[in-house]
Amino acid sequence: MILSKILAKFFAKHPELLWNIRSFKHFKHTIDFDNPRNLYEFIAASALKNGNNEMWIKLADKYAVRDYVKETIGEEYLIPLLGKWNSPDEIDFDALPDKFVLKTNNSCTTNIMVKDKKNIDVESVKKKLAKWLEYPYGALTAQPHYTHIKPCIIAEQFMEQGEGFISLVDYKFYCANGEICWISVISERKPGMHLCPAITFDSDWNRRADVTRQDMLTDKDFPKPECFEELKRMVLKYAKLFDFIRIDFYVINGKPYFGEFTFTPNVIDQLSPKGMNFMFDMLKNK
Repeated sequence: MILSKILAKFFAKHPELLWNIRSFKHFKHTIDFDNPRNLYEFIAASALKNGNNEMWIKLADKYAVRDYVKETIGEEYLIPLLGKWNSPDEIDFDALPDKFVLKTNNSCTTNIMVKDKKNIDVESVKKKLAKWLEYPYGALTAQPHYTHIKPCIIAEQFMEQGEGFISLVDYKFYCANGEICWISVISERKPGMHLCPAITFDSDWNRRADVTRQDMLTDKDFPKPECFEELKRMVLKYAKLFDFIRIDFYVINGKPYFGEFTFTPNVIDQLSPKGMNFMFDMLKNK
């Protein structure tokens, strides 16, 4: 953690360097922040430009965003909240149900899925949460808006998809210029995973394997959700507010539940160059 904090201080002052390192790894060139040449560069430039954007900060905060969703589309689309704490020592585990999910509000993949409370090591869970709260995620990922989020821990109701799924089915709506471009669907996420099997659909629910990262392509079949039009209405309500955003929802027992807003998604994890180029062309033609 000491090394992480030292690196965080450096990259907090030079986030463009970290973006350039990653760009060189993927594309063998650095980023033109003034005139982005692809979607990755557009996202990098947006991240630096919006480091102090109050809306970005609020909507990236997994706790604060709940009020925004409640006000804009309704509390019924939120996974029920069981508690919120500033420190792991504040958590009353005895008061929590047998199943629940713990997560921190200011980073990615910091979730603990508790399926049976009797089987967890409470002290180990507390140590993991404390480490996550201290981790300078925003600085070490060159996403400055995350550095302004006050870290906390939340507990949510444990939601189950049903037989045949190892995780919830996650519908990730990529939006550009107020329109839905692609919907990446993930159902095989394991704890802490960034790379997950996926398949992508267009806004009319046509399967588009060609815009999915080929080594991540799943052979699972996903019928169009019965609530698909309702999902699109909610997504478009938010999409029109931003040049580019990814909006995630779950569908559980036919009902939509809000997942998260992401302004700086790692599009390389799920989309092929063709899928990314299509969105970048939409952004250029605004």
